Amino acid sequence: MKRSPAARVFAIIGLILIGLILIATLLVGIIDFEGRDKVFLAMIFIDIVVPVFIWLFLVILKKKSHVLNHEANVEDADFEESDAIDDESASESVIEEASGVETEDEEGN
Repeated sequence: MKRSPAARVFAIIGLILIGLILIATLLVGIIDFEGRDKVFLAMIFIDIVVPVFIWLFLVILKKKSHVLNHEANVEDADFEESDAIDDESASESVIEEASGVETEDEEGN
């Protein structure tokens, strides 16, 4: 599966960030200082939250690119269809069929 360049860059930055956070958590767990317990719990919280946010961002980015690709395909299909049919005559015939009114050409005038 091919990913967008933004997703790749964000994934690499995320991996580096997760690695640094894990190292910081390890250091906080080893080094003894006042208030270490609170900092250690905060680091464990960050160890859980950051990967979840990275995953959510990648999922949203994937869905957004899928929606944009789908919209582009629909616009391409609409453009090709409009080339085959004259828009003005198609819209007039649809209006006539819906209203049941005949034009002057059809009446013979």
